[in-house]
Amino acid sequence: MVSHAGTAGIGKFRLRVSSWAVASLALTLVFLAPILSVFVAAAGDTGDLWPHLFETVLPRYIANTLVLMAGVACVSLLFGVSTAWLVTRYAFPGRRALEWMLLLPAAVPTYLIAYTYTDFLEYAGPVQQILREVFGWESARDYRFPEIRSMGGATLVLGAVLYPYVYMMARAAFMLTPASLYEVGMLARRSVFLTVGLPLARPAIVAGLALVMMETISEFGVVEYFAIETITLGIFNVWLGMNSLPAAAKIASVCFLFIIALLAIEILARSRRRFINTSRKAAPLPLQHLPRGRAYLCLAACLVPIVIGFVVPVGVLLNFVLRGYSLDFDAAQLSAAWHSISLAVSVAVLIIATASFLGFVAQYQAGTWLRRITAVESVHEVAPLLEVTDLRTHFLTPRGRVRAVDGVTLTLERGRTLGIVGESGSGKTVLSRSIMGLLPKSNVERTGSIRYDGEEISGYSQSEMQSVWGPEMAMVFQDPMTSLNPV
Repeated sequence: MVSHAGTAGIGKFRLRVSSWAVASLALTLVFLAPILSVFVAAAGDTGDLWPHLFETVLPRYIANTLVLMAGVACVSLLFGVSTAWLVTRYAFPGRRALEWMLLLPAAVPTYLIAYTYTDFLEYAGPVQQILREVFGWESARDYRFPEIRSMGGATLVLGAVLYPYVYMMARAAFMLTPASLYEVGMLARRSVFLTVGLPLARPAIVAGLALVMMETISEFGVVEYFAIETITLGIFNVWLGMNSLPAAAKIASVCFLFIIALLAIEILARSRRRFINTSRKAAPLPLQHLPRGRAYLCLAACLVPIVIGFVVPVGVLLNFVLRGYSLDFDAAQLSAAWHSISLAVSVAVLIIATASFLGFVAQYQAGTWLRRITAVESVHEVAPLLEVTDLRTHFLTPRGRVRAVDGVTLTLERGRTLGIVGESGSGKTVLSRSIMGLLPKSNVERTGSIRYDGEEISGYSQSEMQSVWGPEMAMVFQDPMTSLNPV
């Protein structure tokens, strides 16, 4: 295994300037410019307005934002984690279709679902009309019905369209967990979900949840329509209602502090990954077949978030169309549709191109300092101790090529311990030897990236690696007779 034994050696900070780095830095500054402009505007004079806001409405804005974030997080976790586990663990009717249908609510704008649910659940809506007809109620004073335009209603509608963030991350984590780990839990007669699946997927779930809460903080349409005083609504009220850009920028700065905290949580979640499976034989756990009754319960559980987040809003909109409430389809609507589609495609292409460029530069053309800037990870003080990317070690034998290590990627943060799990002969020792540079001199091919303390060492010669062995890296071999090998 690899451990950090000192700070001397190859881990020094080096400033390397290249055209790639300059272009990447310039592009990053372009994206950071709006954030910097907010802090510049916040430095303006607000007179007595900011102390007044700080003493009166700002605590309420913050409290409502925190309550809304907590509620949306709970709904997203309930819908996202439960459905991800069901579709990856059990076989039931419609499972393959539901795997992708569970992403549909992400296509519904939050403000749109707020409008449709208000129409669907208000006093004159179909739900309350049916209740009055069935039970003989004549007015709202005869019964109590939950108010959709409330904190609870906002929590439900936001959670119903944002849970796919958690679902995608949790589903990927459950699918990538090897069957051998689940089998250990089964042998111990423990709940494989609570003792294996959920703990190993926790970093991915937290990362998805951080995205959900970032979306919740920046949400405006739902909170404005439901009249919930959050930080985002306060920014618009102060800016437009009180005509004070500096005061609104100060509130926006508070909002940005929340986002920084969530970004730090997401980074911490990624850094706390502990186990990497290196076995090429590892396979996901086979689906468990359930009795008919339980299978249909799984189907119903997966349909609930789809119905709430997609079927109901789309059904209400289709009802508007069938009842003639929609606008006539003419050149103006066609132009608006074309503008929406072209804008979406343009933004998607721009995001993919920019992210690919920044990722390429940060990975292959830049040092540690640029990787931190392009990732906008200023809250991350130091680079990971060890980064291995797509490492492959193949042995050339008379019987053919042996892929001992085939595409391993892992990250080891400073002060953390990384456990590599795999069957005997799965490549754990060869992986460690590949990182250390202790491979045979012939009949072996090693490709991929190995960065130690921000420095690429995969191309180091044996003489260059000798300055690393001992002070920086050490390996304790399985053979007790060689356990004191100075290397």
